[in-house]
Amino acid sequence: MSDKKIKKIVLANERHQVLMLPKDAVFLTVQTMPSVPGPGIDVCLWGTGERGQLIERHIGIFDDGDVLPQLPTTYIGTFQNPAQTKAFHVFELTPLRRMR
Repeated sequence: MSDKKIKKIVLANERHQVLMLPKDAVFLTVQTMPSVPGPGIDVCLWGTGERGQLIERHIGIFDDGDVLPQLPTTYIGTFQNPAQTKAFHVFELTPLRRMR
């Protein structure tokens, strides 16, 4: 039997953030929701994963016209803050490992 669950993570209002998530976590979507308790808007990331070993997962949020970092990236989704006319794009960033 699987312990896989869908989980919501509220993202910080920062360009780059590190989340501790299960090693097998799969991102599903990113959307905005009203903050609880309000007022305001939360940016929420949904994903699945089983309980187990947690690893660092790096998330980047970029505005239209931003230059993406020269790291491998995986697109997660795009959201629009209802209070603004801009769209923001969310990527998982894969940090480069240093050679030993």
